[in-house]
Formats: sequence, structure tokens, C-alpha cells
Amino acid sequence: MAVDERRPIPHRRQELHVRRLYRGFGLYVTVYLLFSAFLSWQLGQMSVQYPEAGGVIGWALCAVQFAGFVLSCLYFAPITAAFSGVAAICLGLAAWLA
Repeated sequence: MAVDERRPIPHRRQELHVRRLYRGFGLYVTVYLLFSAFLSWQLGQMSVQYPEAGGVIGWALCAVQFAGFVLSCLYFAPITAAFSGVAAICLGLAAWLA
């Protein structure tokens, strides 16, 4: 089923456009990735004081980020996928070094 980008999609009391949905999802994912990076940074600082805390959490964050990278490659803009990939690599390196 082809979707015309110019044709609005009726939703409740407003009309949505494919471009707005696409932009909204991209921004949502970007905000999530920034939060994940912040959380990872804080957990990295915590693991200096408590080394046993970083192991499983680091690998879990890496796995989630890798899944997000795959989904970003399939469904979102290339810049979002690139940012997600860099974050997955950083998380993998951090988990490996912990």
C-alpha cells in the first residue's frame, strides 16, 4: 500500500502527515539515544567505585543499543542509524573494558 506524503492521515481531531510522523519518530529516537549515552556515562562513573556493578548492566545496554541500531537502519534516517551505531560501539567497548 503506497502512502502519499502530501495526503494527511486522519487521527482523532487532527490530521497527521507522513513527514511529521517520520520527523517525530526520528527526534524521539535521538532523545532516547542521548539519554542512553548520559545513563551509560553515569554508570561508567559508578563502576569506578563499584566495579562489580558494571558487568551485566553494560552488556545489557550494549544489546539494547545494538537492537536500536538495527531498527534505525531499517526504519529511520541514516544520521540516526549512524549515531545509534556509534553509541553501540562505545557501549560495547565500555562493557568489554569493565
